[in-house]
Amino acid sequence: MSAGEIDMKKLGLMYAGLLACLAMIVSPVLSQADCPLVVTQALAAIDDNCQELGRNTACYGYRLVEADFFDGATASFDAPSDRADLVTLRSLRTAALDEATQQWGVALMHLQADIPNLSPGQAVTFIVMGDASIENRVPPDQAQQTGPPITATLAADTTARERPSIDSTALLNLPSGSAWPADAIAPDGDWVRMWVGTDISDTAWVPRSAVAGDQVMNLAVVDPDAYAPMQAFYFTTGIGAPRCREAPDSITIRSPQDQFVTLNINGADVRIGSTITLRSSAENTAVFTVLEGTLELPDGRIIDEWESVDVATGEDGTVTSFGEARPASDDERDVAHGIDERLASNRGEGRRLHAITDMDGMDDMDDMNGMSDMDDEVIHIVQQGDTLFDIAMQYRASMQAIVDVNGVQNPSRIPAGTRLVIPDAGSGFAGLRQPERPPATRPPSQPPATGAGCEGFRATSPLQGLAYGDNRFFWDAAPNADAYRVTVVNNENGRTVSANTTAPTTNVSINTDGRALGPGFSFGWYVEALRGRSVICTTDRVSIPREAPPQTGPPIDGLTASVNCSNLSPYDYATVTWSNAAGGSIDIMVSDMGSGTSYTKMGTSGSETVYSSYYSYSIDGLIVTDGVSTISFGGCVP
Repeated sequence: MSAGEIDMKKLGLMYAGLLACLAMIVSPVLSQADCPLVVTQALAAIDDNCQELGRNTACYGYRLVEADFFDGATASFDAPSDRADLVTLRSLRTAALDEATQQWGVALMHLQADIPNLSPGQAVTFIVMGDASIENRVPPDQAQQTGPPITATLAADTTARERPSIDSTALLNLPSGSAWPADAIAPDGDWVRMWVGTDISDTAWVPRSAVAGDQVMNLAVVDPDAYAPMQAFYFTTGIGAPRCREAPDSITIRSPQDQFVTLNINGADVRIGSTITLRSSAENTAVFTVLEGTLELPDGRIIDEWESVDVATGEDGTVTSFGEARPASDDERDVAHGIDERLASNRGEGRRLHAITDMDGMDDMDDMNGMSDMDDEVIHIVQQGDTLFDIAMQYRASMQAIVDVNGVQNPSRIPAGTRLVIPDAGSGFAGLRQPERPPATRPPSQPPATGAGCEGFRATSPLQGLAYGDNRFFWDAAPNADAYRVTVVNNENGRTVSANTTAPTTNVSINTDGRALGPGFSFGWYVEALRGRSVICTTDRVSIPREAPPQTGPPIDGLTASVNCSNLSPYDYATVTWSNAAGGSIDIMVSDMGSGTSYTKMGTSGSETVYSSYYSYSIDGLIVTDGVSTISFGGCVP
């Protein structure tokens, strides 16, 4: 295959996964001869029609798709390949399969939802097909959007918090002089949202008063409780099995890799990570099926992979209740199985290299999109719309290493056609190194309480041990304080939980179980005295153990786990399934001929696909532990 052929193939790779999502629906149920030619034609056309789809944009994939826009908005959305801005789009309706008119409506959408703009290229993908409609419940004047990030420098030491509030959980201590990407400011102008890590979800809010200069005042205003375009929507689909089961009536939603996104579906806030399908199953009833990852319901219940939940709705479509999680039915699996198989081979924006080979029917690494033979350099030709983040995620490589090796002058703008060498492809995604940035730290052991009004300010209880659950913390007052903040730290994983109270109260209750702080036994806690929004003094940190998770009722079995290895050489990924995890989380350690890799996953039970440290290394061992029990497995090589 010539370099030109490889580059042309790379141009369509972004949507090859989406096309495959649709194409693979057909394989488990009926042969192609059982459905009309229009289905095949639609699948072939969608890839071309919807390439390079931007954020907050809808694409007319295949006829027939009808669109309605908010008052005053105009757009051309009448034929395949037309695009529309989700801000102004009121609703979409795709047509059911009709052999007589040769139509089967398919539309694609890319939503930003609550993904920060610090994550370039990341979007939530919607595939709307068949007899289905979706109504945007975010009016244009209420839709939140962010612009490009800027670099903001801190003028003072500060604490980054989960939300723009002094009462919110403390996440990190950030040093004066450090510089961080920032993309939003809170409505009150007092807080700035920054990217404070290497993971795409490592965002936090810092006080505006701690940021040097005034440039952050020009950032987009973001209310963390408001919605982005189409982040809140109502949907319906056709009821019952379609005449051609290769052309189902459904909406499929996929979040980016390792990202949870919040969506308001028919009035109910749910968190998705990473793929679900939505269908109407009867009058005033819908069904949500998880193809990959998990779905978190408003009451905190988790629906796992290949489970469904029945959803009751009122006459207006609003969710009234969620049923119990149940195994997906045969029909639900038939509709979804092909999608899951393909998405497992094309997870989010970070594609598994061996799966791309399988997806495109290639047998040789020579034929891999945009890549040379493994004995030579791995080369990527930048396409229109590519970002450095996308490229590094695609090849599981370091953004900084790509910049360094290629001498990239402006990482935020790499011209199309640029030839990039990808160093250490498959070694794992890593973000950009921030120059001259002192390392951020978790709140350290606190110094003795000092300063005016701090005499006698000290933590008093508990001093010997924490219960696994609710604990009440006590301290002696600081005379000049008008509020207090108590922070509990898991010394083993760095997780924290905080609670505030106003003076003169000198005690507060905090839950310290595994869901709040993760597994472990070594903890610490301290109290900060506040005057206004300023910390005026801090107690010594109390180092303290936490009791083991309690056993209630009949004794339960300990941690159980199983491993299902891939059946594709080089056997470099496997699915780990576990249950009865103490503390509500597990660590998975993968060993191979390289450095190996590790994962931490939340959930008393669950399933996770894990990978070796390099795509050509086979897994030669796995260890699963919840901190109480440890289970070892052999490798994946037959």
